[in-house]
Amino acid sequence: MLKKIILIILAIIFIGCVIVFFWKKQIINPNQEIIYLNKTYNYNLKIPKEWANKYKIIEKENKVSFFYNIILPSTAVQEENLLFSITVYSKNEWEKIEKENKEAEEKGLTSGCCLKVFAKKNEKIFVYNISISNPYGFYNKEVADKFNKMTGQVQKIITSFSVINQ
Repeated sequence: MLKKIILIILAIIFIGCVIVFFWKKQIINPNQEIIYLNKTYNYNLKIPKEWANKYKIIEKENKVSFFYNIILPSTAVQEENLLFSITVYSKNEWEKIEKENKEAEEKGLTSGCCLKVFAKKNEKIFVYNISISNPYGFYNKEVADKFNKMTGQVQKIITSFSVINQ
C-alpha cells in the first residue's frame, strides 16, 4: 500500500515537472520580443529579439535611455551610443518646454525639434528622442549598418508602448 502511494506521489510530481517545463518554454519563446518594464511610470515596451545583448538601458530620474552597446571589432573597446530615450514630463513641465522652444524658434535659434510626444496618460507627457546621427558612419560599415537597423526599429518600439494598470 505504501509503495502505491509513493508511486502515485512520484507520478504526480513528474507530471507537474513536465507541465511546468513546457509552460516555461512557451513564456520564454525565443520568437517573442523582449519586454522592457518601467515600474516608476508603469509602462512597458516591446524590444525586438535581435536587440538581445546589443543594448543597454540607463534609467535616471524621469528619463530612460537605450544605448547601442558594442565591443568595437578593431580595438576591443566597449562603446555605448544613444539609440533613443523616453522622458516623462508633468503637463506643466512640458508646457514650459514648448513655450521655451517656441520663443527660441521666434528668435531664430535651434529648438528642441527632436522631441516627439507619443503618449499622454494621467497628467504625464511621454516624449521620445531618436539619435539622428550614426557615430559609426565612417568607422566600420558593418557596425554602422547594425546601428542604423536598430534606430530604424525605434518607431515600432514606441508604438508598442502600453500603460500598465495600477
